[in-house]
Amino acid sequence: MASALVFGASGQIGQALVSGLLRDGWQGNAISRAPRQAVSGLNWIQADLCQPTGLPLDVDAVFSCGPLDHISTWYVGAAGLRARVVAFGSTSVEVKRDSSDPHERALAARLATAEARLFESAHARGAAASVLRPT
Repeated sequence: MASALVFGASGQIGQALVSGLLRDGWQGNAISRAPRQAVSGLNWIQADLCQPTGLPLDVDAVFSCGPLDHISTWYVGAAGLRARVVAFGSTSVEVKRDSSDPHERALAARLATAEARLFESAHARGAAASVLRPT
């Protein structure tokens, strides 16, 4: 049975993702800032997304529906994790890169740095990584 670690599982996209994983027979660990009730096949772990520690690393996949910069920083420090990672990013990395608004350019740069950090770390550990940029 496949197992997953899901960041942002309590959000709109995360809830749909977790439902699909459970329906397809996955076991999961979901990260939340607030305590939540465990459900069959899913263990909720209360953790700070900025600095989650002590999370299970023996999983087949890591999904992130939360802030890309937080997951990429955590992923770099998750020594021993070899699982595929799938993270949601934003098209802002491209469309706001040359904006006249300095805040938008800063956001695009932060997203680009997070994506690069995620891909470099995955490559170094021989793991697959995907960033989805929904509009």
